[in-house]
Amino acid sequence: LTAGHDITVEAGAKIDASAKNDNASGGDIIIFADRDLSFKGTALANAGALGGDGGFIETSGRRNVDFGTGLVRANVSLG
Repeated sequence: LTAGHDITVEAGAKIDASAKNDNASGGDIIIFADRDLSFKGTALANAGALGGDGGFIETSGRRNVDFGTGLVRANVSLG
């Protein structure tokens, strides 16, 4: 997700790139604001329940990042 200026991810918003199969890896989430990022939502890229790797999550802004109450997880069950 990229924007020309600012990005806001509100509380209650959920971006989920978690594995859809038991032995799969999580996907990638990239949230890059050209200026300011306000992130108060949830981003998930978890591995499958029986294996796989956690995914990659980047949250960034060129000028300012307000992470607030945001939650980011790329967990593995059998790590």
